[in-house]
Amino acid sequence: MKPGCEKNILSHKYSAQNDSLYYYYIQSPMCDKIVSYLPWMLAPNVITITGELAVMFAAVLMGCLYGWDLEGEMSSWMCYLAGFLYFLN
Repeated sequence: MKPGCEKNILSHKYSAQNDSLYYYYIQSPMCDKIVSYLPWMLAPNVITITGELAVMFAAVLMGCLYGWDLEGEMSSWMCYLAGFLYFLN
């Protein structure tokens, strides 16, 4: 790193813009409501890992029940469960 660049790192401020209507009207209010029920001392990484585990659970369950090539007809309950778990993520 070049000398004197440390002050630029310390003064960096993250900024992002999201213009998605889905995010603004559905996902953000839903996440705010869910987070209001969680304990304040819960680390954000635990929430993220839980969401990822839900998606992996759906994928492994589909693979175990229907084979890893997913051949054949899938039952409707599995589709609803996978959709719900993906939506939670």
